[in-house]
Amino acid sequence: MNKAITLLCLIMLFLGGISCVSSPSDEKYNNIQAGDKIGEFKKWLVDTLSKLTTKGTLINEQIIKVSPDSLYIEISNSYNLTIDTGYNGENRELVYALDLLKRNNLRPGKPFRIDFVINNYYTESMVKQLIYDYDSEIMKFIVFRNDSLLDLKFIKGNLIDRKLKTIGSLDSPEHSGQ
Repeated sequence: MNKAITLLCLIMLFLGGISCVSSPSDEKYNNIQAGDKIGEFKKWLVDTLSKLTTKGTLINEQIIKVSPDSLYIEISNSYNLTIDTGYNGENRELVYALDLLKRNNLRPGKPFRIDFVINNYYTESMVKQLIYDYDSEIMKFIVFRNDSLLDLKFIKGNLIDRKLKTIGSLDSPEHSGQ
């Protein structure tokens, strides 16, 4: 009985060792798959760059940076506009910014001016089913009210710092943002 158990254990170890070793053809297959994945991201990047436009949007300035190997893109969108109290537009970045104000009970009741910059980062995904990974970061977020400005700092949608500065009337030409 002990010989049978010992023999069975040796056979299982042998088969386990064989299954852990990959053959050269498996490595070639995996490299081809990785190459195709990079090709998918680069194709997506070319398609995306050809469709990016700020015409007809609320974006004041857009800066696009692509890495030399084309495996990373950063799109920085700047906004500086006056918001009416009932804005329910379709610009997802502006809706996100207004939601951050609402969640933190900082959205003014009167029309106000908002000035913010959001960076969007796209990289090749390590997840087989996804073409890219996405992240965003708010670089600047200032809310102008009648006689003050509120400078806010967010990380991953969480308010981490706020500074209230009292200044002269923001309706004057030097504060019009134009």
